[in-house]
Amino acid sequence: MSNLEQEYTIKHIELIQNVVDRHAQNSFLLRGWSVTLFSIILVFVGTIGLNPSLVYFSLIPIICFWYLDAYYLRQERLYRTLYETVVEDLRNGSSTVELLDLSTAKFDKNIPSTLALAFSRTVILIPLSAIILCVAVSLILTV
Repeated sequence: MSNLEQEYTIKHIELIQNVVDRHAQNSFLLRGWSVTLFSIILVFVGTIGLNPSLVYFSLIPIICFWYLDAYYLRQERLYRTLYETVVEDLRNGSSTVELLDLSTAKFDKNIPSTLALAFSRTVILIPLSAIILCVAVSLILTV
């Protein structure tokens, strides 16, 4: 492998690492926004004394952010698989992935679907807690 190919391979690995970092950061930010919006809606409904069934309105952003969190987790796993393949190619001197190719299409079948990841332990914790809290608050406000 020439020096130029090694430089391109290192750049390829750095690009993949940047994509993985970006997806992880997006997932983290989504969780923060999810909790923030849910809290704002609960406080708004509780403070103003609106109809308790409006608490269920807070489930809309929770469900949207839940799906996006699972989507970013799936993308992160796809790029981690690409990263592992490129590093393995570098060690073996082979080339199963084209240089500077960021396509993850060939790993699509190896990673669980977005829906399956949405119900994994790491993703479902915040939305499930919010749903339980939403039902509890609605029941408390109707009493």
